[in-house]
Amino acid sequence: MKKNMNRVTGICLGVIDMKKSLQFYRDKLGFKTDETGDNPDMVFFCTPGTKLELYPLDLLAVRGGRRSESCPP
Repeated sequence: MKKNMNRVTGICLGVIDMKKSLQFYRDKLGFKTDETGDNPDMVFFCTPGTKLELYPLDLLAVRGGRRSESCPP
């Protein structure tokens, strides 16, 4: 019997202010990341299961949400 394996493996949040968003998720909520800068181009968090990414909203809108070529597996 074949199982249906539909699941969410990544969530990309478009953010207006990367610096403030990173401070919130990393410093206030405690999400782990390898990012050491305060205002990076994008951020991936080391979350088990579903991966969380912060990405500039204006760039996400330009690409119409199609960013698969820039998201690592």
